[in-house]
Amino acid sequence: MITLVKKTALAATAVMAMAGGLTAAGTLSADAATPECGDSCIQIYNAGSGTSQQPNLVETVYRGVARVGQPTTMHPVSTSDPAGDIVGHRAGLVSDFHKDGLVSAEVNQHYDSLRAVEVEYAPHGRHTGLCAGLAHTAYQNEGLSLQKCGVSAKTVWIIDTPPQPPRRDTSLSSAVRRRTSTTPTP
Repeated sequence: MITLVKKTALAATAVMAMAGGLTAAGTLSADAATPECGDSCIQIYNAGSGTSQQPNLVETVYRGVARVGQPTTMHPVSTSDPAGDIVGHRAGLVSDFHKDGLVSAEVNQHYDSLRAVEVEYAPHGRHTGLCAGLAHTAYQNEGLSLQKCGVSAKTVWIIDTPPQPPRRDTSLSSAVRRRTSTTPTP
């Protein structure tokens, strides 16, 4: 499940960053996590303040305190500060979260086939059961804070990636098919 979260976390964190008033976001591999968290960790960064090679600031739990309501903030990258150790708690389709009562029927109706994630604070790789989320119904520029994982939609992030343009088939057999289909018949 963690590998899946790493692959899809970029889009999820973009949603999280927008909820927190940031304009864009991305994720980092475990290179910026504490050694104890290692490959399980992802770190969320603001693409407006850095790149994947040099993120500058990453999502961290303020003062590293694991408690409901503790705010998250952007802080310089650290391999020794566990406040930025975040792991995938759960990933799946929105419809899976609906089956478990975490998102409403209305949300499921619109987004059932999209992927969703919860991301958990895990200092030194130790799970806390606290995920980055919203304390209240979302409003513009609401900050993120730690909330109990798996309790409500306020910790579920729907991944809405932009559609990819269709791939153009440039293979020889495709060219032959195109050529054949445009040749007039006698």
